[in-house]
Amino acid sequence: MSGGLDNETLDTILDAIDEFAAQKLPDAVLLELDEKDEFPEKIVREMGSDLGVQLLFIAEECGGMGGDAMDVYRVPIRPVSLEACPGLAEAEPIHSWLSAPGPIG
Repeated sequence: MSGGLDNETLDTILDAIDEFAAQKLPDAVLLELDEKDEFPEKIVREMGSDLGVQLLFIAEECGGMGGDAMDVYRVPIRPVSLEACPGLAEAEPIHSWLSAPGPIG
């Protein structure tokens, strides 16, 4: 799909991230991660395995979602915008710098 994800698909992905964060990142977990100043690598990996977010910027014809640069930015920043985890806020700029400017494949 040229031009990235359609609004309905993007909203579905963002809603799934909201639900994932509500289930996997309750206040007690967030407080513990913040207190330890710890990056939740296991939870981020689960976002990939449970939600498939790693497929976001891979072209549809290669088995991905076909997201564009804006989608690749908006999806990973969602947990940060929900204040789901301060540690994710540290990773977001790195993700943005390393992200491809468009679909790969």
